[in-house]
Amino acid sequence: MIRASIIGLAAMLIVSESRAQDHVAATDSSPVMVELFTSQGCPACPAADRVLTELARRPDVLALSFHVTLWDDLGWRDRFGTPANTARQRAYRRPLKNAQVYTPQMVVGGQYEVAAHDVRSASAVITGVTQSRSAAPTLKLSRGDTVTVAVVAANGAPASTVWAAAYLPQIETAVRHGENAGKTMPSSNVVRTFISLGSYSGAAADFSVPADFAREGEGIAVWLQADPSGAILSAANAAPVTR
Repeated sequence: MIRASIIGLAAMLIVSESRAQDHVAATDSSPVMVELFTSQGCPACPAADRVLTELARRPDVLALSFHVTLWDDLGWRDRFGTPANTARQRAYRRPLKNAQVYTPQMVVGGQYEVAAHDVRSASAVITGVTQSRSAAPTLKLSRGDTVTVAVVAANGAPASTVWAAAYLPQIETAVRHGENAGKTMPSSNVVRTFISLGSYSGAAADFSVPADFAREGEGIAVWLQADPSGAILSAANAAPVTR
């Protein structure tokens, strides 16, 4: 099932097709966060997984794959699906005005749904979000023994939560049962776990990612998300952990 809830983006999306494919973002802006809620048991999800992989190559995008548990009782249990990921998807129901949750679902900037199988549609919405974004708090990551997140002061910033995710940059799974039986399914930026680092209210603040949060080879993504609208104000990405 595919839904496109792009209400409020009409003015932003009056851009030419070529401009939507330029994939150019201002150097002083944070990447646009794209979330894909997917499952290895979902027959429509492989195409969406490929779209996310393509988007993940872009420097102006922070693309994350949240595997959910919706298909786990239908022939194949997704080894990356977690109740926390499913709860995150369900939390978007109200702000996105959805009657139900479904896969694959792609959410851009915490506010807009796009057809998850259509990279050109996703690119157009990403471009619109980038061009319409007003000044927002900036996230700055530094890495020592732990990853420290500095959020600069921003007058008028809404009450927000700072989130961090540990993700696997690339995985492949041989699916033996269910709707995708016999397929080897690659996925990019698969979230293994995510946590709240704390609340942000507009004043400059520092947050720390626990030292043991990410495993060897995992990347760390951090984002600032407004409560309760879900709008993602800023995002940042740290290179995979090496020990």
